[in-house]
Amino acid sequence: MEGKAPEEGSAPAASPFKTSSPSRSPSKSGKSSRKDGEKKKEKSSKKSGKSSKSRSSSRHHGSSSALHSHNRHLAVNTIDIFHEVTLLFGTVSEYCTADTCPIMCAGENYQYWWADGMKIKTPIKLPAHDYITHLSVWISKLLNSEKIFPLSHGVAYPTDFEQYIKVMMKRLFRVFAHIYHSHSKEIVALELEQELNTSFMRFMDFVEKYKLVKPVEFMPLETLIKNLKALRNQAAPASASASGVAKDS
Repeated sequence: MEGKAPEEGSAPAASPFKTSSPSRSPSKSGKSSRKDGEKKKEKSSKKSGKSSKSRSSSRHHGSSSALHSHNRHLAVNTIDIFHEVTLLFGTVSEYCTADTCPIMCAGENYQYWWADGMKIKTPIKLPAHDYITHLSVWISKLLNSEKIFPLSHGVAYPTDFEQYIKVMMKRLFRVFAHIYHSHSKEIVALELEQELNTSFMRFMDFVEKYKLVKPVEFMPLETLIKNLKALRNQAAPASASASGVAKDS
């Protein structure tokens, strides 16, 4: 039991316990006991503090690790999508000239002007091919930047990493929209409809899942998106049914 030091000027209180050292006054015993108690409290407080810091550090590490994994997932998919869009546009690029496509657009109602925020800060009109070339160069520079897309182990992504991804996805959607609106005949002639639709729906699944592009941006292809989703939903039950029949047989 922790002793209590007597108030100054008062007589020492009798100890309720027998001690093996009768020469030790209750007053001294009280001070010693109080010091022991304070030391125990201090040790306990330090242990508690260390434990709290450890738990806090563990939570922070877990959160940081999850964020890093999330950003890495975004990065990997962004690189794949960029390569797919580049290949798809490459198949029709020879038909996309300053004469056939004098401005980057997705039909008559949607035009896209270029600005990269660095060399070109004020948006300018460009032929579609030039716009897409500028976009490709801009994205390539970002992908090759160690500060934005770190490849070294243990290097963290920047705090605004997702914002970069959002801008990239918004602009890559415009390439899809331009291909569908201005080069669908070439795509059909080259028999690349399936490849284009598959790549586009993979893109849509990705950006919608992580809310990387605002829905208003999809308006140039709104009807196409609905139709492709409907076709996929119709195909899913048919595929499941065919799979069931195969199992029964």
